[in-house]
Amino acid sequence: MQTTNAPSRNSEIIHAAEVWRSIGNFYKWLEKNGLHSYDPYDLWGTPFGLFSRRLYYEKRKIALPLIAPFVAVEFLCPQIRALFVSKTRYAMVDAQLGLAFLNLFRITDDKSYLPYALERLMAHPDFAWTARGPQDWKTRPADWPPTRYEAKAIKGPPSYLAWLRKKPDPAPRDPDWSDRTANS
Repeated sequence: MQTTNAPSRNSEIIHAAEVWRSIGNFYKWLEKNGLHSYDPYDLWGTPFGLFSRRLYYEKRKIALPLIAPFVAVEFLCPQIRALFVSKTRYAMVDAQLGLAFLNLFRITDDKSYLPYALERLMAHPDFAWTARGPQDWKTRPADWPPTRYEAKAIKGPPSYLAWLRKKPDPAPRDPDWSDRTANS
């Protein structure tokens, strides 16, 4: 009897269920904990942290007693950071979560993800939503060709979301790449 390493249909279904369960758990965690967090390097950004780090790079052994508390806090008791720095909201997190919610919307056609995507992307300083009114997201733009995915997804009123980067992307990109991020 010959065996194959190809996954069975049942294992694919189990993996998909695990992915959706993980997404649900992350969403619950996000709702509970919010979008503000500590930067893992925030203590090193304080005046004393910058001084200690600079001294360590210049005179290694002399600076060890200065950097030891930073290393100890990071590994032994990271909660102590709250005494020195406060949580903040990071634009990169907003951008990543906004795009993630747009992808969930695309995958599931569940419009309940749209408010989360809009909130995160509108909070990000590098993105601008081009809509001026409801007709801008309810009507397909003339330069936006219909797709087979759109035809499949339209079960109710469609949503056309167009975003622009305010700052140029530093990474080179495919010339056929579009600034359009989601449609249904």
